[in-house]
Amino acid sequence: MRKQDLLSILARHDDLDAASVAEGLGCTRAAAGMLVMRLARQGLIQRELDPEDRVYFYNLTAKGRARLAYWTQIEPKPR
Repeated sequence: MRKQDLLSILARHDDLDAASVAEGLGCTRAAAGMLVMRLARQGLIQRELDPEDRVYFYNLTAKGRARLAYWTQIEPKPR
């Protein structure tokens, strides 16, 4: 599970909750939660609380989109 994997998922889908992130990454909610917290602290994603459901939703920030674009650019292409 890499940062790039989570950023790629969030680039394709808006407003994902922790359960959806975990499902997309193929990991537990606890593992996904740790990753989203690290990326939020780094400013790559933002989290917003839905006050009615009391659930956090995650989205990419501009910094996260730029980082994903950089990683995509430097990643070697498969032959």
